Amino acid sequence: MAVGHVGRRKLVRLDVSHPYQRAFLNRGLVRTRVIDEEADPSLDQATMYAAGLTAMVMAEMADVSDVLENRIFRNMDMQDVRMNEVEREVEEAKDQIVHNHDELLQAQVDIGDLRYRNRTLEDRVLRLEEQVRDLMAF
Repeated sequence: MAVGHVGRRKLVRLDVSHPYQRAFLNRGLVRTRVIDEEADPSLDQATMYAAGLTAMVMAEMADVSDVLENRIFRNMDMQDVRMNEVEREVEEAKDQIVHNHDELLQAQVDIGDLRYRNRTLEDRVLRLEEQVRDLMAF
């Protein structure tokens, strides 16, 4: 009888969408008599016990499903946050690559300028050496 009572309470809170399931559980949990049926107390108690256990198992399955669904959604949210962090890190790395590339191009320009200045200075030194030789010969 206690299992039947608990089963009836659980059945009220359960969202059993299929009408056949609800009718089957109601049939076992609620004492109703069809006029042509002969009452058998053992059969009534067994049916009520089975229906009560079924309602309790269904309620437990619904609770476990809710817990798992919450965990899944929480994990999905955590994965979304992590993906956003990774995407941000990738963007920062791309920006750093662009910045480093710009610095490399500037360094190459600076090296070209230094080479040009070096050649110019070498040319001046050669001209000065010629002038010094000419002056010494004069």
